[in-house]
Amino acid sequence: MASVTPALTPVGLKEVQGFAARQGVGDYLPVVLAMTQRLFPEALRLALRVEDDPEIPNDAHLIIEVDIPFLDAEQYVDAKFRWSRELFGLCPAPLVCVFRSSINITES
Repeated sequence: MASVTPALTPVGLKEVQGFAARQGVGDYLPVVLAMTQRLFPEALRLALRVEDDPEIPNDAHLIIEVDIPFLDAEQYVDAKFRWSRELFGLCPAPLVCVFRSSINITES
């Protein structure tokens, strides 16, 4: 499958980059995106967005959303675990909480 590039509008890109810089993870963002693409080569879509926590005031996260076809429950859990484990290998532990993955199982 062809390489999937992050889906961002110019406005979305500025928001994501600005948020990443303010959170101290600007230098880690490209590395985390590359890791995500490597772990999910079958991804149909990769998108980035900033999301406010609905329950905790002034708490927001960088969501890396991946659409993947054909994952069963065991594969889904394994994919989430692999992504988190690799994130800790790329990013200092105090900063990993800025990143969140959202793996969506889709039909191709």
